[in-house]
Amino acid sequence: MTTSRSMLCCFAVVLALVGAGCGSSPKTQLYSLQAAAATPKSDEHCAESRLHIVIGPVALPERVDRPQIVTLTGEHSVHASDFNRWAEPLKVAFPRQLAADLGRELGSTRVRIQGQESAAEADLRIEVDVLRFEAALGEFAVVEAIWTLKRKGEAPRSGRSFFRERLTADGYAALVAGLGRATSGVGRDLAAAIRELRQ
Repeated sequence: MTTSRSMLCCFAVVLALVGAGCGSSPKTQLYSLQAAAATPKSDEHCAESRLHIVIGPVALPERVDRPQIVTLTGEHSVHASDFNRWAEPLKVAFPRQLAADLGRELGSTRVRIQGQESAAEADLRIEVDVLRFEAALGEFAVVEAIWTLKRKGEAPRSGRSFFRERLTADGYAALVAGLGRATSGVGRDLAAAIRELRQ
């Protein structure tokens, strides 16, 4: 009888410890990639604003194209956080932000991502190969990409964008904001290249 009681007591202690451990687990935070608030540009008479533009395909490095937010922890090491995640796949979020940034820069409502509309019907198609989409907590965020503008009847034009944002705060919210600002830089480069096509 004493042995049975001892076993029951031990079992109850184990359950209590397991329950306490579960109760103290960190809460998962979800983050959305988006540009900082900016005043939309509007020029309906601008030639670029009337172009039907489709962005895609967009290729992302496999090491960051996952639900967990990946951070640099050393020269050759990274960390994928189980408790800090993207609210949606980066392969969706990145081109959507790029389309929003480009549309704002050109004063256009006709910028779409591949899949929303047929690329075959576009006046201009933009292919993007993201080489770097990385950040270190409390330090910096970097986005580097090679892009190609393809317009019907014209030779493709390629370019490279590199943006490094210094992070002024620790934490994942600041890191995601820095990646958003760097992504917006790519949108500005694309807008400048499209304007040059019209000259």
